[in-house]
Amino acid sequence: MDLNDQRTALVVMEAGARWPSYTRELAGRASSAVVESQPAIESAQEFAARVVGRAARLTERSVTIPVAILAVSQRIDPEAQQARYHIARNVVSMMAAADGGELLIMGDEHFSEDVRHELVAFAGALCDGLAGGTVSVRVRFGTGQSGMRSLGVPPSTRNQAALGK
Repeated sequence: MDLNDQRTALVVMEAGARWPSYTRELAGRASSAVVESQPAIESAQEFAARVVGRAARLTERSVTIPVAILAVSQRIDPEAQQARYHIARNVVSMMAAADGGELLIMGDEHFSEDVRHELVAFAGALCDGLAGGTVSVRVRFGTGQSGMRSLGVPPSTRNQAALGK
């Protein structure tokens, strides 16, 4: 089996999120993709548990996740934030334990400034918790890139885009 056959992209869709337009970025980085989508009737905690379970089963089969897209809704209530963090932290930890990877947090270009700031802060919290790894976390809203922060690169050599809009 080709080593690339063991590399799977993960696309996670919260209820109310738009399909990420950046799925073309997955091409060439993995041989397959797994999509987990939250139905409107599933709670945020149930969804998070299901996604984390799916990712764990992939890891048990020696499948690595070199790239993941987390398509988010505008919810920033504590339940949604906690579930989102649980999913993202788990996926980023799996990437760090393997060959590294990239998590792309996707939001809609019409999100309010409050939601945008919460998502950028969320990405920063993920980065701060995993210093020393080979994982990057990016946040995008619509067609533009809002920010990027790499993990494990010394701050003096880190190439960061400005965080914000």
